[in-house]
Amino acid sequence: MRGKISITVTLTAMLAAAAGALCVIYAVPAAVPIGLEQASQPSIVKVSTEEFTDERTVEVSFETSPEQSLTARASGVVSASSCKVGTQVHSGDSLLTVESMALIALHTDTPIYREIGDGTTGKDVLALQHELQRLGYHVETTGIFGWRTRKAVNEMLARADGAKHQGGLTPDQIIWIPETTVIPSKCTATVNTMLSDGTEVISVGGQLTALTYTTPTHLIEGTRSFTMFAKTYEIGPAEDHISDRRFLESISATPEYVTYQEQEGKKPTATIALKNTMNPMKVPPSAIFGQRDTTACIQRDDNVVIPVTIIGSALGATLVTPDDDTVRITKVRIMQSGSAPACPEH
Repeated sequence: MRGKISITVTLTAMLAAAAGALCVIYAVPAAVPIGLEQASQPSIVKVSTEEFTDERTVEVSFETSPEQSLTARASGVVSASSCKVGTQVHSGDSLLTVESMALIALHTDTPIYREIGDGTTGKDVLALQHELQRLGYHVETTGIFGWRTRKAVNEMLARADGAKHQGGLTPDQIIWIPETTVIPSKCTATVNTMLSDGTEVISVGGQLTALTYTTPTHLIEGTRSFTMFAKTYEIGPAEDHISDRRFLESISATPEYVTYQEQEGKKPTATIALKNTMNPMKVPPSAIFGQRDTTACIQRDDNVVIPVTIIGSALGATLVTPDDDTVRITKVRIMQSGSAPACPEH
């Protein structure tokens, strides 16, 4: 009997000891593994720089010229045509041949509505002289049809058909076009077409006249590059449309432009970016204090407060430029809650 009591007491003691050990284990927190400890926030960090062009994406709208029908004053059967839909027609080009007579596409600010020759005066003569001069002929812009104008006209006609010309210019020898360059949307007069005075020969229109877009807000001041369909054009900081003829011609000649023209309602995009790359400093957002819109301050590691302008952000960092570009900054202080110094207005 005494032996059983002794065993029971011993087991009880052992269980009590084990329970006490468990209490000690739960009471003492486990050590945090190395590498998982909470990192302490550094008070001073190094700054770096990053190339910055303030690139933005804009949605572009096309402005095009209205459809217009162009007619001929000549009568007869068309024996040859150089008209091709989508291919530019330039002022001074031979467009049609009607019974061996070449018809020249010609732009003048005042259309040629009558026969003009030696001694003829008027706005139509002056407009013809301006266009001949633009085409490279040596004429005087007097508004009077003289020998120089006659010589230039005859050279232009001879270049078109190879024949010798000695007279003036008649409306049936030309097809007036509204711009110095047009793009046919339809070639109405084809070979064997019978023409009479006033017959439509081509339709023009849908020509790209401008690119428009909305200027993004908070742009960095400076000249910018506008890039679309791999074509680039220089624009001003507040520009919101482009009407430069050469650039528009380069855009309209791309396959991308044709594709978007066929997709009504869908607008392409372009990028605008600073022409000259900036190199702002990258600082942690917690180094910024006293922010007012795009102005703020940072504190250098020697406690000097530096006014800066915020120009953007990149991968969790704030991009800033010091207001005084002669200031040297290699390290900045991290601002603890409630510890930031005063930031002067600037």
